Parts: sequence; structure tokens; C-alpha cells
Amino acid sequence: RLCRTCGGTGHVGETARPMLTQAVKNPDLSTFGTEEYPLHASQLPKLVTCPWRVAMRHLFGDTDEPGPAADTGSATHAAIAAWHTIAKGDPAAAVRAMADRFGEFPLAELDEAAALFLLYIRDPRNKDVEFPVVPGGKDVGVEVPIKFSLPAAPEDETEAPIVVMGRVDQVRRVQGKLRVYDIKTSKRPGLDLLHEHQYQIA
Repeated sequence: RLCRTCGGTGHVGETARPMLTQAVKNPDLSTFGTEEYPLHASQLPKLVTCPWRVAMRHLFGDTDEPGPAADTGSATHAAIAAWHTIAKGDPAAAVRAMADRFGEFPLAELDEAAALFLLYIRDPRNKDVEFPVVPGGKDVGVEVPIKFSLPAAPEDETEAPIVVMGRVDQVRRVQGKLRVYDIKTSKRPGLDLLHEHQYQIA
């Protein structure tokens, strides 16, 4: 059965039954978006298209198991981050750094991740990149953690601010201006990904 709102499965009908038979992890929805359970930037697209799906994940926990595609993407990100930082532009050192972190993405196809990484470093847009200094953290804009809060809506009885956190893949300085770069390893068309993740990027 498909959700009438987002077209997804796993949170409606019979497919949701395994989740609904589990113990409720966070019974109070009012804690969503707080310091204890912050809203992650990656959840924003789903929050806009299907709030119920996000609510189910908050109530019962995230039951989605990581897969090879997601882990391969994480491995690729690790190699790219290393190339711009500790590997100092050495591709072989970046791939080794990625392999050293294999425990973080055990389902990754490392050969595929290395191939995606090589495509990235061959792209002229990724050469001679200028990164800004990030106050209080790393000295370059790679894998930058972010956290901020938004005021509660007037009708929100809790009056608690909404806490948002996430991680920015890259912050680059381009022609004197700071620009956010979100690296995607999906095989889907880039324009589709841009539209799907515009809330997250914003």
C-alpha cells in the first residue's frame, strides 16, 4: 500500500504493522525538534512532503536498515573529505583514509566508492577549490556541523524553539561569496536531486 501523500511505503497500511507492534520509543511528539530530539536537515524534504512519515520515525525510531548504496555514498564522502583535508590532494592517501574508516560503512562497495571519488577529483569544478576558515572548528569548510534554532509558531503551545542540526558537505568561497555544496552520489538526474533536496540545502 502506498501513502497517498508521498507515495512511500513502510509507514501506512499493512507495511506499517511491524513498526506499530514495537514499543513506542518517543511517546511525546512535542519533543520533536527539541534539544533532546533535534530536527535533522536531511529530514526536511520528508517533513514537507509527508509529515506523518517523519512523525512515525520519531515515535517508533528509524527502522530503516542502511544498505550498500547508502554506505557506498558515505564511503565516497569520506574519500572526498580526506582528499581536501588530511590527504592534501593525494588521491591514493584519500582512498586509504576511506578504507581505514570501513567500519563506519560496512556495506559499502569500496571499489565503486573509489571510482566515484575519482570522477569527483577529475571534475574541473573541484580543482583549486578555496575553502573559508570555519570559526571554532576545522580550518576548511569540509564536513561542517551546523546547529541553529527557529522560534516557535504562534499557535505552538509549547513555545519551545525548533532545534535544527546537520552537517554541510562543503562550504566554498566562490568569487568572494560563500556557497554551500551538497555532494550526491545518486545515479538519478542532477536536476531531480536538486529539486528534491532544495529544502535541505536551504
